[in-house]
Amino acid sequence: MPLKGAVIKEGATMTPSGGTSVTYASTATTGFGTVTSVAAVSDYRVRPSTLHNVKLPVYDAVTKKYGKGKMSILHKRPKTDADGTVVFPLCRIDVEFSPIQSAAEIAAIWDFIAQVATSSDYANFRATGSLD
Repeated sequence: MPLKGAVIKEGATMTPSGGTSVTYASTATTGFGTVTSVAAVSDYRVRPSTLHNVKLPVYDAVTKKYGKGKMSILHKRPKTDADGTVVFPLCRIDVEFSPIQSAAEIAAIWDFIAQVATSSDYANFRATGSLD
C-alpha cells in the first residue's frame, strides 16, 4: 500500500510473536545512557549492540522555560564484507518530548514507531524506500 493511504491505529497494543529470544546484556555506560549487546556473539567486530540515551528536559533560568527531553536508541548490526571490511548497518530512533506532555502522549509516539516498523502498509518503504 502507498504511504499516502497508510493506516495507523491509535491506542493499539503491540505484541511481538514468534521468533527467538536474544538477550542483550549491559556492556558499557555512557554519560547519558547505556550500551547493551548480544554476549552470545563472541566476535566483537560483528556483535549486535544498542546504545540507549536519555536527555531529560532542563529548565533555563534566563528564559524561564524548559527545553525538550530526548530518548534515543541506536541499534547496530555490524557485518563483514567479502574483502574483510566491517560495515555498520544501523537503525536510529529519536523521540523528543516536552515536559508538559503526558506519559500517554509520549507512549503514543512510541506506538506509532512500532507500527511503522511492523505494519504491512510500510513494507515497501522498509524494503526499498518506496514513497509510493
